[in-house]
Amino acid sequence: MRPGRLLWVALLLASAAGVGHAATPEEAIIPLERYTSQKARALATAYQNRLKQIYTSIYHCYEWMEIPKRGLGFVSPKDAKGDERYLKVWVWIDQQVTPAFAAAASHQRASAMLQRYGLGLLRRLSSYPDLLGEPALTGFAVVLTWMKPGGAPRPGVLGINETLAIFVDKTTLQRFLKRQASPAEFIERSIVNGFDGATALGRLPLEIFPLGTGTDGQPAC
Repeated sequence: MRPGRLLWVALLLASAAGVGHAATPEEAIIPLERYTSQKARALATAYQNRLKQIYTSIYHCYEWMEIPKRGLGFVSPKDAKGDERYLKVWVWIDQQVTPAFAAAASHQRASAMLQRYGLGLLRRLSSYPDLLGEPALTGFAVVLTWMKPGGAPRPGVLGINETLAIFVDKTTLQRFLKRQASPAEFIERSIVNGFDGATALGRLPLEIFPLGTGTDGQPAC
């Protein structure tokens, strides 16, 4: 196995611990009054029950994640061309930090988190035929947040998180999941932003392995 692949596997083997207090569905789903466009309100109204179903599936299948308040709903990425709406889920991941994970560069940690958690969430969001066929929906998005290695809060010092946000249109995601598009094409056609705490890092140079190589972790349900 190549040295780079060994590092990748070590990053992906970082385990996750159980999360204690997820937001309720009413807290996690973006309320109608928070939306700023008629398209977003129409999507949120039409798919309210679907959002609750998605919340429940993530709550039961990913015990190491929690959806924070207003973490699930129909959002538009920054600098979008017009009112493009993506179904987004934002999750906090309780990641058990290993030495390899801590020593990796920030873009490597983000890549590993996308491979292990983000791809499975994108697959889940896109598994509903009604959402795939919804013409007002541009695509799907996941926002992954975890504690930065060495960034745990201390007395008098706030903790520092790392965050990866990725937005991808429905066609690109479907082609990738069907192995009709390469990982490089998938990343190139996605909107990617990283954050170190509140500091925007811009587009990170992500790298993922093809699906089916044993690197994309999936929950038991």
